[in-house]
Amino acid sequence: MQKTNFSSTSLELENQNLNISLRIEKMKNIIYRQIIELNTSIKLDDIVEVKEDGFYIYDSKYGLDIPVFRVEKEKVKIKVKVKKQVLRPPESPFYVIEEELGCITEEDEEEEDEDVSFNKKRYKSAKNKEDLVNELTQEEKMQIVQDVELKRNREIRDIVALKTSIKETIEDSFKSLVQSRIYKKILSDIKRERFKLMEYSSLSEYIKILEEHTHKLRLILTDKNYPEKKIEKCISQSMYALELRLIWHKSFTSSYIEIDEIEKFYKCLSISIVFPQKYEPFVKDNFFSCFHNYGATFFSINKFIETYLFNPYKFNNVIYYLPHNKEKNNDPHTFYILERVENDKRYWRLDCRLEELCNDFRDSVRHYLINLFRRLYEAVFSDNEYRPDYLATGQLMESDCEQLVQSILLLSNPRELCRLFRNIVKSKATHIATKNDKFNMFGDDPLQKKRLNNPSAKDDPDIIDVVKELFDDMRAEDAVDFYRSRTSNIV
Repeated sequence: MQKTNFSSTSLELENQNLNISLRIEKMKNIIYRQIIELNTSIKLDDIVEVKEDGFYIYDSKYGLDIPVFRVEKEKVKIKVKVKKQVLRPPESPFYVIEEELGCITEEDEEEEDEDVSFNKKRYKSAKNKEDLVNELTQEEKMQIVQDVELKRNREIRDIVALKTSIKETIEDSFKSLVQSRIYKKILSDIKRERFKLMEYSSLSEYIKILEEHTHKLRLILTDKNYPEKKIEKCISQSMYALELRLIWHKSFTSSYIEIDEIEKFYKCLSISIVFPQKYEPFVKDNFFSCFHNYGATFFSINKFIETYLFNPYKFNNVIYYLPHNKEKNNDPHTFYILERVENDKRYWRLDCRLEELCNDFRDSVRHYLINLFRRLYEAVFSDNEYRPDYLATGQLMESDCEQLVQSILLLSNPRELCRLFRNIVKSKATHIATKNDKFNMFGDDPLQKKRLNNPSAKDDPDIIDVVKELFDDMRAEDAVDFYRSRTSNIV
């Protein structure tokens, strides 16, 4: 009996000592947390995570989960249920483990569901619950889509009938061309009627129509025994300057585009992309490919971003989210990419200041624009040798190629491009979170912030090398003059 009392007393003393040690460690942790968070921009909740296989500290740069510290623990996760067991008087009560596996409350399950990792990433709800608004019901979401579609459907019904009528008129003109010896008026009628279709057709659809008409016209004129030179002239007369560019007809280098052609072309590009009528993950390559067309010779990067990035039904998958309404916002960093949607939950990945998206965008689009510039330049001069007076050769160089140059120079300046993207997304896609939105992190990247806001000389792009990619064997001094003459108004 004395032995039992001694054991009980020892356990009680050990338990008290452990509790005191635990309280001291908790107090130390609170002090350490305050020191870190008050004197740095680090938010511990964003970089610390306890998983089944260990305790992790992550590198928060670019929002990536890169563990820089890990303490392993047993792989088997044990949940315990504790009961209060009272020993015989006068012994004090203490707690013992009754069994290894026990019950989990609904609250525990909800918290655990929120912490389930996707690709070993932890997603959390908004920090401030007061920021949350109610998720729209399925009926409300459908109503938004219907409101947008209502006007469009009316237009589509009218457009289908209009397109059918135009195509019939064009077909009659081709039939007349087979019988007639006078072709100029007929070719003019075909050109005028077909051009009406541009603002109601996608780019791929319209290019297909141009190719079909070119093929049909060539067959008709060949049957009439027209010489090749005259056939090419007739094809040129049957098209507007923009149409000649879209199919790269040999006469396009000397053609002149009118303003109304560009306006209709923008409508064509606007309807060429089909936006989803619900939230869907962002696919970079799909977005980048929207910039790979001849429209890049007429429209700025700014205009294209606004056209292709934002969902007309408001189901945007690249957003700006402000976690705290009172947060100072001179240098916003909380931009998110929708990574997946599952069970109505949206999982957003932080792309701090959109730098990652902008870097990938720049690499993809700039390469295409440089190649397009070189192709146009070679079409005019039959080579890519630099000519200081090349702009004086006509509209193709002065307008089309010059817009490409402005876009290429912008894409060669990472900070300016990133600033442009952020301003557009912030103005067009500021997100209000609901309980269905889960974010992988909120914290800023202090190194990135310092680098982007206080750049050093080594951070500046080697713009001369970029300019020299446009031409073959361009001298460094020519590249410098070329760049300086164009930096006053990059759009």
